[in-house]
Amino acid sequence: MSGQKPDIKNILILCLIILTGFLARMWYLDKPEGLWFDEMQTYIEAKMPLQDILKVFFTEHIHAPLFYIILHFWMGMFGENDLILRVLPVIFGTLTIPAVYLCVNELYKPPQNPKIPAPGENRLKCKKTALLAAFLTAINSLLIYYSQEVRFYSLVGLFSSLIFLFLLRINNNPRKLNIIGLVLSNAGLLYTHSISFVFVFFEFLIFGLYFFRRKKKAFKALVISALITFTIYSPFLYNLYNLLEKGIKSSGVIAQWWAQFTFSKLLFVLQDSFSPFLIAYANPPGNYFNFVFQSKIFAAIFLIFVFLPFIAGIYGILTSVVKNRLNLLILLVCSGFTIVFAIACSMGKVVCVSRYLIEITPVFIILSAYGLMNLRNNIIKKTLIGFIISINLFFLLFMPLSAPKNTRKLGFKPAADILESYKLTDKDYFILIGNKKRLFHKYFQPSKSDSFFCIHNWNILLMPFFLSNEASLKDITDFGYYQAQAKLPAQSEKKRDFFIEKVKSTGFFREYKKHNNYKKFCYDYCRGIIKNNKNIFIDSKLEEEIFSKINKKNSLVIIIFKGLVIYPDISEIKKIAQKDEKAYKDRILMYMLNSRVAYDLLEYAGQEMQLKNKESSLMWDIYIFKRKL
Repeated sequence: MSGQKPDIKNILILCLIILTGFLARMWYLDKPEGLWFDEMQTYIEAKMPLQDILKVFFTEHIHAPLFYIILHFWMGMFGENDLILRVLPVIFGTLTIPAVYLCVNELYKPPQNPKIPAPGENRLKCKKTALLAAFLTAINSLLIYYSQEVRFYSLVGLFSSLIFLFLLRINNNPRKLNIIGLVLSNAGLLYTHSISFVFVFFEFLIFGLYFFRRKKKAFKALVISALITFTIYSPFLYNLYNLLEKGIKSSGVIAQWWAQFTFSKLLFVLQDSFSPFLIAYANPPGNYFNFVFQSKIFAAIFLIFVFLPFIAGIYGILTSVVKNRLNLLILLVCSGFTIVFAIACSMGKVVCVSRYLIEITPVFIILSAYGLMNLRNNIIKKTLIGFIISINLFFLLFMPLSAPKNTRKLGFKPAADILESYKLTDKDYFILIGNKKRLFHKYFQPSKSDSFFCIHNWNILLMPFFLSNEASLKDITDFGYYQAQAKLPAQSEKKRDFFIEKVKSTGFFREYKKHNNYKKFCYDYCRGIIKNNKNIFIDSKLEEEIFSKINKKNSLVIIIFKGLVIYPDISEIKKIAQKDEKAYKDRILMYMLNSRVAYDLLEYAGQEMQLKNKESSLMWDIYIFKRKL
């Protein structure tokens, strides 16, 4: 009986750690800003009928479908309230804690082959290390942040933890149950995160080479799991080819995405796995030293909350590699994934933010905890562990920028609340700049009407046809709506196809298609719009489509998303566009273009109408115009 007491105590401590992690993820879960762009997209797509979800995600969507399918059934059972939606990723994030705990247990188990030395020193150290890893997972800021977001990233962290759990179990005991566990974990990850095939590739490659040389039974089990995983994943592989052939029915060729890559950004991304002060969850700074040394006070804060936890974590990882060869294999998998990610970022294929590397965060925690607990010098060990725990807890509990307290600045609810306060209806006219109208449907009912227009994703394929009076604002608005639907009414589908054929038949589009350098062609055209000296809406259909229909009883409401409209002074972006090509490309084109559109639209509206009110929130400006008396 006495031998069971430590196990009971251990289980109780683990349960308290899991509860702590759950409460940390539930803290400040009800975000007043509501869902932001990516979350709203996820909600809308998960809300589609199941057959439409499968059709879209297996034929044209850039993301994998599993989280959307789970969210679809979750909403069917519990409803669509924002808080309810956020509970689902909280559950996945919380389940990652025991998965990490079990991973560490496997690292200490002796394998069946007696020729391989048993890793670790004793069961007591195993329990302490496993509890430490679980606790660091429970209070990890990056994992907490994405456990509160209605996206698939907390599920990604769970699957990557389970993958290594079953890899280690196959190393120790290659039985059928562990093969099944590895297959399901890999398939789950592949069907959750579209770039995870790189992670899975390195996993099979590195562990396969190791098992081939040292453990034939484990190698056979790994090969079987790889073949089954590939078979399960093969239906989705068609989507990868389809994405390359989509053409104009996709969202179009965007001239420039919202962030440019530097290796400083990659360093910020890696630091987010250890630091409670998250920097790379959005667009991280491009220059590391300029950011860190912006002031002496900030440099001191950065040293304490970012740099030192990062160094301590890396030190733990390096120590773990020396102590256990399996840890080296795990690190090589993460390193291979990170290197490919960095190359993709440098090529402009992926944006360098920490959520795209979240597979490695729970794995880094496992390695770091193992290394720190196996330090021989007790003073250094206790100092480093104590520092990491205390600095994370202090930041989480007392700092306004901690992961649970961090606001979703790009949320749609503040703008919807302002619109609701003016009692606006579908009799009024709305023009949204920088976002899609359907992203307002959850919070503002008039956004579903035909009098609600939007200007978004101003790409080279659509912009010329509106500004030259070849297409209406409704055409542009509807085209964005049609793209998101798996199943359209016959009339709508016919109209969409007609519009596409119209675009394809123009000389402008033919010139675009035969151009060798798409990116330069996009830049040159958009640059011409930005530096134009006259109002860009002069030749459009805005007058007949909207302004002529405004009377004394209704209003024109212009909604500007300040996340994309960042240049308040039009003369500034005109000067930038006049400069040489390098100076021009140092700026984000999408921001400049949206700023120009917003400025000219407000100027155009002010010529015929009277501005009655302007309301602002953190990320939104709302202008309400009335017909002049």
